[in-house]
Amino acid sequence: SASSSAEFLRWGDLDNYQACGAIFEAANKARPRNEGTILWKSNAAWPSFNWQIYDWNLRPNAGYYGMKSACQPVHVQFSPDDRTVQVVSTASQRLDGITVSAIVFSTDGKRTVVEPFKADIPANRTVTVGSLHESINDDKLHFVSLVLQDMKDTVIDRTVTWTQMNTKWHELLSIEPVDVDCESMQQRDVDGEIEYSIRLRNPSALPVVNLV
Repeated sequence: SASSSAEFLRWGDLDNYQACGAIFEAANKARPRNEGTILWKSNAAWPSFNWQIYDWNLRPNAGYYGMKSACQPVHVQFSPDDRTVQVVSTASQRLDGITVSAIVFSTDGKRTVVEPFKADIPANRTVTVGSLHESINDDKLHFVSLVLQDMKDTVIDRTVTWTQMNTKWHELLSIEPVDVDCESMQQRDVDGEIEYSIRLRNPSALPVVNLV
């Protein structure tokens, strides 16, 4: 159980991110058998901290960003059930010559797998481009980074997630939080609102997740 309210909130955010993103990533994987998915519950009753994309004060939390990532027009995703990698496209044109760079990290920040996948993606289609089943076949915690690029090496989408078979993330919850450096780079007025550009840097060797 959580030892403090701050830890409870942090765990709730981790759960929200994975749960809300998984709803739509599972729907992505099941296309065209599943051609429509809705989120019927957008916020939870106070003081619950799960199954919500914004809190009681209408501020978006990690669930919102998990859902937003999964619903990108062109999205790369990892499926923990069979450890495969999909590219999801709702675009009206083909995406030829795409590359997915899959990098798996251990809990001490070491790269254990570097795997490139190449494919052509038809319009409005979900395509399984590769598998990490042989690379992730134990009960340890792994961090998975996926970078989707076009033929010109332009990054289209990027996701970072974690996976651990047959567990409740006990290794993830035992890792101490990392203090991330945050620097404000620019401030400007956009349509009557203030927009900030910030730079985030992870000074540690440990991977950082849920940084949104």
